[in-house]
Amino acid sequence: MSINRKSQMEIMGLAIIIILLMLALVFVVRFTLIPNQNAPKKEFSQAQIAANTLNAMLQTNVEECNEATIERLFVDCAQGTRIIQCTHITYGSDACSFLFGPPNANSFLFNEILEPTLGVWKIPYTLTFNDGSQVASDAGDEKCSAEHVGTVYSSRDLKEAKIGLGGGTVLIVQLELCS
Repeated sequence: MSINRKSQMEIMGLAIIIILLMLALVFVVRFTLIPNQNAPKKEFSQAQIAANTLNAMLQTNVEECNEATIERLFVDCAQGTRIIQCTHITYGSDACSFLFGPPNANSFLFNEILEPTLGVWKIPYTLTFNDGSQVASDAGDEKCSAEHVGTVYSSRDLKEAKIGLGGGTVLIVQLELCS
């Protein structure tokens, strides 16, 4: 009887080893062969960052410009009315110079809105208007744009806001984020 008991114990040992090997194989397959499920979440997050940044930027009140929103400053600048006056020494006194700064200098949008968020997070971005003029970009020579996707950047998210100027004219503000 002791031989049968010894044989049974050996078979139980082999069964336990086989079960452990199967569990190890399941973990290997799960974590190496099945694609990462976080990729869609990252893409969704990047698109949400673009949309939320643009919306938050447009709704931000600027203390130096009588609490006018950035959207209102864009309208004032695009219409050329120069109604809104700002009191910031560095960025200028009218909406255009306040938002975009003097030539070859950083602007309010760059210094106070985009760089403290997207710049700190190291997300390449470009802010443009419907005429194609580039307002702010941190990407240097490698501008965050469609032509650099696949070579410099792996993906690009473009979000735009349309601002009515009256008379059927629309100002389009675009924020492009690359990764």
